Amino acid sequence: RCHTIPEPLDTQESRRIVERIKPALDHIVRHYAEEISVQELAQMCTMSVYHFCRVFKNVTGDTAISYINQLRINKASALLSTSTLPITEIAAVAGFADVCYFSRCFKKQKGVSPTVFQKNALKKHNIVND
Repeated sequence: RCHTIPEPLDTQESRRIVERIKPALDHIVRHYAEEISVQELAQMCTMSVYHFCRVFKNVTGDTAISYINQLRINKASALLSTSTLPITEIAAVAGFADVCYFSRCFKKQKGVSPTVFQKNALKKHNIVND
């Protein structure tokens, strides 16, 4: 029984696929702190939600929601490292409407809670939390 190895997409085809979701990627980067729906992103790329989700995951390796949350967590990490703002405020600035969801996502991605992350970062940078 013979198995064929799939041919890698040529670079022109790869570029064409990335270009199809570029409006969504640009929108995510510009509006990460706002509410973003997969339906809205799919519409920007003139794709069905199902097709958009498949293409997005194929290109980025992540679902759209996971990609957005990772970007938001990275933005929150930068704020937590340099600011004494409360966690609830940092979560909101980073685009999380629910602080509990933010904490769960943060701990899943970073391995520690936002509070512990902030405390350690501020201590490392000698910033006193009043």
